[in-house]
Amino acid sequence: MTTGGPLSLVATCSLGLEELLAGELHDLGVGAPQIQRGAVAFTGGWPDCWRANWRLRTANRVLVELATWEAHDGAALAAGARALSAGTTEGSRLSMATGAAGTFATSGTSQTAEAAATAGALTAPQR
Repeated sequence: MTTGGPLSLVATCSLGLEELLAGELHDLGVGAPQIQRGAVAFTGGWPDCWRANWRLRTANRVLVELATWEAHDGAALAAGARALSAGTTEGSRLSMATGAAGTFATSGTSQTAEAAATAGALTAPQR
């Protein structure tokens, strides 16, 4: 694992705490946090991810974005998640959360969504 390089990170929080969380990230030296609904997205290296996990008080979790893909329906979302988890070694346990965001036309002809898979940083399986 390298400690450099930019990562797409997301700190989740309870609804209504996004502004406070963005302020905490700013105080940690994270540049340009992007407020989302129930989360704040930011970029940084592994040290930033670790520091955020340790220092943020209003965040529930800090997640690392593993991949994004287009999903036209639930089956495509599941197929992307399966393809991502297929790259793990046999017997390893990967904890993933998938989410979808997009706009759906009422006519039913255009139903595209962008899906993202994230994994909790520094989350070890409970034994």
